[in-house]
Formats: sequence, structure tokens, C-alpha cells
Amino acid sequence: MSFGINGGVSLAGMSATTAAPDRNHRTTDTPFAFDSDALMVSLRTQMLVRWAAVGGQLVTVMIVHFGFGFPLPLAEVALVIAASVLLNLYAHHQGQGRERLSASAATVFLGFDIIQLAVLISLTGGLANPFAILLLAPMAVAAALLNPRQVAGLVGLTLATLSLLALYHQPLPWLAATGGQAAPVLPDLYIAGVWIALVVAAVFIGLYTWRIASDARRMASALSATQLALAREQRISALGAMAAAL
Repeated sequence: MSFGINGGVSLAGMSATTAAPDRNHRTTDTPFAFDSDALMVSLRTQMLVRWAAVGGQLVTVMIVHFGFGFPLPLAEVALVIAASVLLNLYAHHQGQGRERLSASAATVFLGFDIIQLAVLISLTGGLANPFAILLLAPMAVAAALLNPRQVAGLVGLTLATLSLLALYHQPLPWLAATGGQAAPVLPDLYIAGVWIALVVAAVFIGLYTWRIASDARRMASALSATQLALAREQRISALGAMAAAL
């Protein structure tokens, strides 16, 4: 802004492009898709949730095996849990100095969480294991954060893992098996009922959570656009009043 000799105001120094950020700008510093996407999630939150899952899995295994005396394949279970630890360490190394994780990388991480938990459950009884319901957690998180295509992919992965768990799994660990008595064998009809319940829950939670999150994001975007428009109008009014005064 400059002032003329006759008191006029020149607005040539102000450019509309300085107020509008470059929406097409992307940073591609690493090949692991830590660049910006349309939807961004927190890398720190992803890592903290995975560390909490690792800790919960370790505590559960220790209590069930050493506290209650249920026989578990400790070597295989430890390897599966160690895979999550290695992934978190790798993500921390690749994401140093970055606060955000792209939606594509978040999809990969959540897909890994589903597969890791499915392998862990397959080693400990399959769908007869009460902890099988935890397979719905990564899918619900994805429905709240990601776009419909990525959510559909993770829901499909969840349904596939549930189907495989119903067919292929290790026997359910049972305390009576160590005392000479056979572990109870759940009927196929019960396993089929558990499978149907988890499948229906996965589809319903995925659709419902995605719809609610989509509405919330749409309202937040509308509110942000309204606030920007009001701020722009206030600046224009202030410039008009200043020009009129001069």
C-alpha cells in the first residue's frame, strides 16, 4: 500500500495470490508416502496406538499363559508381536521431523494391524477366541479417517481375515487340556454364528462410522470456509474505511 501526493491510496502492492496458499503443493521427501494427501492423520497418534496395542498383547499373553496356565505357542506369538514393534520403529525412523502421515500410508499401517491381529488370533483359537472382536477396531478407525475407497479396501480385508479365521486356526488353548481332559470343541454352527455376527458388525460399523465422520468433516469445512469469508470481508471493509478517511 502506498500514499499518493493528493491523498489517494494505491492498492497495487497487495496481491490476491499472497493470501491464497498453493493447494497443489506436495512434498515428496520420502518414498514411504509421508507426503501430503487430501486427508491427513497424525503419525504420533498412529504410533502411540500401536505401542498401546503391543503392550496390551504382551500383558494379555503373560496373564493367560503364566497366570492362568493356558498353554500358548509363545515363540510364534512373540514373533507376531515383534513384527508390530519393528513396524513402529521403522515408522519412527522414516517419519522423523514430520507430524503428519498421509492417508495412503495410514491405510497400509491399518491393514498391517488387521493382518497382525488376525495371525495372533489364529494362533490362539480363531473365532472361538473372545479377543477376535478386536479385529473391528482398526477398521473402525479407518472408517473415521480415510476416504470411501480406502475404507472399502480395509473392510474387505477384515471380512477376508474373518473368513480365514473361521476355517484355519490353531485349537483354542484350554486349561483342562493340561490335566488330561480334552479341550472343548465348539460346534461349527456356533463358529458360523460368530462369523456372521462379526461380518455384520464390520459392515455396519464401517458404514455408520464413515457416514458420521464424513458429515463432521463436511460441517468443519463449511465452518472454515465461512470464517475465511468473514475475515476477508472484514479486511475489505477496513480498507474501504481507511481509503474513505484518507
